[in-house]
Amino acid sequence: MKKPILLLLLLFAVFKNVKAQELVSSEQFQKLIGYLNDENWKDAADLSETYLKAIPDDKIDWDAAAIVRYMYLTSESGLMNSGGITQQEALKKVSRFAGHTIIFPWRSVTVAFGMNKIMPHNDKADTLMVTATNRKATSIFAFEYIVPVPGISLDDLKSFAGKSCRVNGTLKSVSVEGHILPRYRLLIDKASLKFGE
Repeated sequence: MKKPILLLLLLFAVFKNVKAQELVSSEQFQKLIGYLNDENWKDAADLSETYLKAIPDDKIDWDAAAIVRYMYLTSESGLMNSGGITQQEALKKVSRFAGHTIIFPWRSVTVAFGMNKIMPHNDKADTLMVTATNRKATSIFAFEYIVPVPGISLDDLKSFAGKSCRVNGTLKSVSVEGHILPRYRLLIDKASLKFGE
């Protein structure tokens, strides 16, 4: 059975970029990824929060913490979307992340619309957007807006279409929107884009 693309990309980001940091061990990441893969939002949220609490304050913006922070946001959004927690609870749990680094999983770049893909917002590349969903793309977890620094032109972004990209930036703000289909709205600024194959 194929693993969801989102979680495979998270796994790749974890082991390629965090292995040397050991703030969170490979075994710990494996367990957390297992919960996310199974869409077991409650255990994923509890475990990622445990990992974050164990990270020293002076390392809270290291790559491992930034990746786990995104996993926690995904878990909490899954809980909110499925009715496991209220919008107010979901926002309260993640609002403390504002001002801290966040690292997205590797995602494909597109200039057209696509779920779980990095695309231009309003046909411009000064702000990019991701519609983050569950593996079947039946539940929207977040609308993620990304302001890259330095900026990127639309033509340059088009040249990366079909390639993978990882976003690393500061979570400027997080809010909750939607009543029937609740989700987060994230604004990431000072974002760096790393393009792969």
